[in-house]
Amino acid sequence: DTTNSVGVAYTMDAITVSYTAAGDKGADLGDDYDLKLSYTAGALTASFSTNEEDVTKMIAEYDLGGATAFFSNKSETSDYYQAMGINFKF
Repeated sequence: DTTNSVGVAYTMDAITVSYTAAGDKGADLGDDYDLKLSYTAGALTASFSTNEEDVTKMIAEYDLGGATAFFSNKSETSDYYQAMGINFKF
């Protein structure tokens, strides 16, 4: 199957907004989409993303030498779960 997609991104200082739409063989363009808003300030990066299946992710990362301080996800079935962790790279 052929899938066509088109995307745009716009950066305003520390904020970036991006949107990508896709459709099978060009038909129904926009039935599949990804929307993301991200913010960066120094070692902090935060983002919010969603798609056509209502899969939503909120992620906040603080660079402590390769560490992820916090992330949270919402599943498409509306069952909520949250995970927290810290990862170090040596």
